[in-house]
This record gives sequence, structure tokens and C-alpha cells, in this order.
Amino acid sequence: MSVKGLGWSAVIALALSAGFAGATVSKPHKPAARSAVNWARQTSITPAGAYVLGKPAAKVRLVEYISYTCSHCADYVREATLPLKTGYVARGQAVIELRHAVRDPFDLTATLLARCGGPARFFGNTEAIMAAQSVWLAKADDYDRSGAPPSIDDGLRVIARLTGLDQLMVARGYTPAQIDACLTNDAQQKAVTDMTSASFAKISGTPSFELNGTVLDGVHSWAALEPQLQAAVAR
Repeated sequence: MSVKGLGWSAVIALALSAGFAGATVSKPHKPAARSAVNWARQTSITPAGAYVLGKPAAKVRLVEYISYTCSHCADYVREATLPLKTGYVARGQAVIELRHAVRDPFDLTATLLARCGGPARFFGNTEAIMAAQSVWLAKADDYDRSGAPPSIDDGLRVIARLTGLDQLMVARGYTPAQIDACLTNDAQQKAVTDMTSASFAKISGTPSFELNGTVLDGVHSWAALEPQLQAAVAR
């Protein structure tokens, strides 16, 4: 068939009819379903300055009262982090709030360093500091208790240096200037001090836990906590 003399609209129509002759009509492509949200990647902060991991509106709110110089706390963090993060928190079943319960200057130093970088860095910092607790805490004896430093800031710097906590933070990407800034931040020191007072008004030791507003008596380990957490999620 000659197309001479046909208008452009007729030529296009002819080409389309030839191109699609005998073709089968495919079904519209359906986009792949979106993967579920991993709530273990979401962090936030409470008005009191506690850092939070997970879905804010989760059914279960777990409050952890932690001291960085508490060996049982280090055991808890080592045992609980993976099942909590990959299970309860990632699925949005539970949200974790960590409240400080500082016991000594070494604890305060570690706490302020853990808080370097805000909520987004906090839980990773906490895991790293707790994983190395036996190493840096063993060096705490090097701290000279015989003469008080001229200020608390200088004392925390000394502790960070002699325990190796400063180098732990350098390995995590912090500069010495950032480390000093975190140790000497008045607002952070006050938030931690105030939180500690509020924590010890509720608990007698660390680690301790609170589920949906109720402090769990006699529960101080992941083995004791998990059945309580499972029951709260199932309700």
C-alpha cells in the first residue's frame, strides 16, 4: 500500500496498526511491594534527654536503666541487643528508651562519650563501649585519685585518656576536639545528672527495667526480662 498523499495522522495510524498486528496485550506491571519498615533504624529523644530506639507508638515501651561501669549491664547489652533490635524493635512491637543511672566518674565519662553525636550514634556507641568494658575499666586504676583535678572537665579528660575511652571513640570516627566537646558540654552533663537522680528515685540498682510504666522487681538480666517482654507483646 502506498502512503503517498496520506496525512501524517493517517501514516502514524497505519504504522501503529502494522506494529501491533498480532501482538498480545500484556497486563499492567505491578510495582514490587515495599519492604516493611525496619524500626530499629529510627531514633529519637525524650524531653528529659533520654535516647529512644524504635517506633515511638509501639505497643510496648521498654525502659532500660543502665550504668556503663556495671558488669551486669555489659552482659545485658551483649545478650539483649541482637534479639531486641532484629526482633521486637525492628518489627515495631517494642520501643527502647535508655535512661542513665551514673554511679561514678568513670561511668559519667563513658556516658557523655556514648551520647556524642546524638540519638543516631548513641546506641552504636553504647554497644561499643560495653563490648570493651573489661578492657577500659581495668585501666581505671591508672586514674590518680590522690589529687582532685582543678575541674570536673579536666578530670573527665584524664579518665578518657587513661582508660583508653578516647581512643575507642577515635576508632569510631570522632576527632579529639569532638571528644573534648562532648566531655565538657554543660547541657549534657546536667541532662545526665538530672536523669540519674530521677532514675535512682525509681530503682535500687542496675540494670533495671520498666515495661509500659511499671518497674519490674527482681528483673536484672535478659534471661529474666525476655519472658516479661514476650507476655507484654502478646497482650
